[in-house]
This record gives sequence, C-alpha cells and structure tokens, in this order.
Amino acid sequence: MPFGFSKTSKRPVHSASPKVELEPRLACDSQNDLDSKIEELTLKLTIANEVLKAESDRCQLAQKALEESENKHRQLRAEYHELILKMQRQMEQVQEIEEVGKILTPALAHDLKSLLAAISSLAQLSIEKGHLPFSLKRNLKLIYENSQRANRLIGSFLDFVKIVKLDAPSYESLDLHDLIGRMWRVVELNTASRQISFISRFDKSLPRFRGDREKMERVFINLLQNAAQSISKKGIITVETGFVPSENVIEVNIIDNGAGILKKHRHKLFKPFFTTKKGGTGLGLSICHAIIEQHQGSITIESQRKRGTKLSIRLPAAIR
Repeated sequence: MPFGFSKTSKRPVHSASPKVELEPRLACDSQNDLDSKIEELTLKLTIANEVLKAESDRCQLAQKALEESENKHRQLRAEYHELILKMQRQMEQVQEIEEVGKILTPALAHDLKSLLAAISSLAQLSIEKGHLPFSLKRNLKLIYENSQRANRLIGSFLDFVKIVKLDAPSYESLDLHDLIGRMWRVVELNTASRQISFISRFDKSLPRFRGDREKMERVFINLLQNAAQSISKKGIITVETGFVPSENVIEVNIIDNGAGILKKHRHKLFKPFFTTKKGGTGLGLSICHAIIEQHQGSITIESQRKRGTKLSIRLPAAIR
C-alpha cells in the first residue's frame, strides 16, 4: 500500500491541515479591525471632548457677558430713572420761571421802553434846540440813534415772546391771495423810490387756509419787505402759489433777484437775534418761522450770492 493513504480512502492523510492554518489568520484580522475601530472611536471621542470643552468655555464666557450686561442694564436703569427725575425737577423750575416771565416781561419791557423814550426825546430836543459844539451834537445823535434801536429791539423781543410762548393763534378761514396782495401794497408804498416790479403767479384753484389773520399778515409783510430790501435799485419780486392735493398742502414761493445771501449765513437765518442788516434786530425771520410752525407749516430758503433768493412756505390747506 502506498505511503500516505489509509485503507479506506484514496486521498492523502494530510488533506485537512490547510483548514487548521486559516483560523489564527482570521482571528488576527478581526483583532486588527477591532483595534482600528477602537482607535477611531477614541479619536472621535477625543475630538468630541475638545469640542465640548470649547463649547463649555464659550458658555462660561456667554454667562459672564450676560451677567455683565444685566449689571450694566441695572446701572443704566438707575441712571435713566435719576435723569428723568432731574428733568422733571428742571421742567418744574422752567414752568415756574415761565409763569414769572409772563408777568414780569411785559412790565419790565414797558418800563425800559419808557426810559428809552425819555432818553431819545431829550437827545433829539438837545440836538434841535441847543447851541452845542459839533462833537457834543454828534454824541447826542449817537445816543438818539441807539436809544431808537434799543426801543425797536425791545418791541421785537416782546413780539417774539408773545408769539412763541404766550399767544395762541386765533384761526379763521383765509384767502392767501387776497392777504398777500394787500401786504404787497403796503410794502410797495415803502419802495416807491425804487423800480421794483411785483409779479404774481397765483393758482386760481388754491383752496382756503385756516390761520391767524394778524399773524399771517405779519409773516408775508416781513418776507416781502426782506425781498424788497435785498434789491438795491431795480429788480423783480415774484410770488407763486400752488396746491399739492396728495398732501393737502398749499405752497407759496417768494422769489427775488436781489443780492442773495452768503452761504455761511444761511443756516443762521431763523435763529433769534442773527442779522446782517445795519440796525436790524434779527427777530423778523425768527418770528415768521415761529408763526409758520404754529400753523403746522414749514419754511425754507434757497439763495445764491448776487443772483437772488427763493423762500418757500408750505401750509396745510383747509379741509374741503
């Protein structure tokens, strides 16, 4: 019988040995896969732990910022409350001063005007009747002129206080075209020596306006006088009117081709006591501005030096 074969089989006796050699190799591969997975999971856990730590740090910073914000909020609330109380006390003081001013201002102004009138009259009388040296007469003339100017200033100041603080408008239905025309006729008498033409471009469909007649007359006579005074000898004043139905607003433009206004002066024009006119009080435009604002309107100025000025007024029309 040949070597390597049993009695009952023709296959070699060592035929089962390869199966025994594969089992350790499979176990080794499984162990390697397991180690790899463990290593991968460990890495992921490490990364997750770092992310969690970073998030935890951010949460702590956010918590700290929130606490600081809450502290700041409490501090600001306390400061705001203190500021409100302070403003309330100041308003009460202002109201008290205003009430006193309502009583004292007219009386004080009346007394000052009386004193100035006496000074002015005595100075004028001395100039006209007295046989005085030229230098003394010149000084008396200065006294007279400045007392007159001070008197006008007090009068304008009283008007300003009355319009801005004390005197509420008395409304009635007004025809602006009629009002503007009458005010121009008054201004025209004072400009007869100059060649100033008045052009009206009136919108015939212009609705009526509810306002205080006396105050609106004051606005337009003042603005027309300003336009006339800007023209030295010969020029044109144009008044345009129009209606904006979508806004229920009346527009009035007063345009002159006079000297114009310097750019550096334009933003000051409505400020009290600002003037570029010799002997002016600087309250005319301030009063106009205050009156128009009382009537829920607006006033703006456009001007170019030596090319003229355009003054625009917008006023709410009476509800039709």
